[in-house]
Amino acid sequence: MPKRRSRNESLWGRKRQFLGRIANRSKVKRVKLLQIGNLVAKPGWYNAGYIFPSGYTAIIDYKDLESPDDKAEYMCSIKENHGKPLFTVRHMPSDEGFSGKSPTACWK
Repeated sequence: MPKRRSRNESLWGRKRQFLGRIANRSKVKRVKLLQIGNLVAKPGWYNAGYIFPSGYTAIIDYKDLESPDDKAEYMCSIKENHGKPLFTVRHMPSDEGFSGKSPTACWK
């Protein structure tokens, strides 16, 4: 039988999720949507909180790689790779790119 969580544990989990979402949203101040993409109705292209459209492309302002006190533009995109989403972030000034299997993996 699965372990039952106490009321306080589930409340703490919800507060932590809320604070995490607020913290993530506060980091990015400007988003310029270039392409909204297409919905894919297959596992891996969505979860309980988000939908990841294939072909999505946007430009965001975030801390610069070379000078963290400054902001730089990054191109974020979601593409199909062997039937699964591939998340890519490209630092526009240097054209250096990072990819990952999840939205947060490409930022690490």
